[in-house]
Amino acid sequence: MLKHKKDHQSLLLSIDSKVLDISNAHELRAAIKHLPAGPFTKIVIDFSDVEFLDSSGLGVLLTLYKQYPADGAKQRPAIIIQNSRLEVANVFHLFRLTRVFTLMDDAMAS
Repeated sequence: MLKHKKDHQSLLLSIDSKVLDISNAHELRAAIKHLPAGPFTKIVIDFSDVEFLDSSGLGVLLTLYKQYPADGAKQRPAIIIQNSRLEVANVFHLFRLTRVFTLMDDAMAS
């Protein structure tokens, strides 16, 4: 469900599921617990395959945010949601989570 790759100071994640909701949130939460330790300057999550996201899925993504706290004076890593569909992006906006997550079409180009 979650593939990962370290690239210098970045952690690249890919969600391999069309749906991220209460039916599979526990699987993603378990996968997040086994991600490599930082420090990272950014975490990029590829949402290309995700067609539906509910509040349970958002809750799991907030777990990821909490898993990588700021170390001392350093900032938390930027968490970038890449290639999300409009319907999925609207969920982030609805819950005002664009303050926590950055939505981009191609995060690695910037």
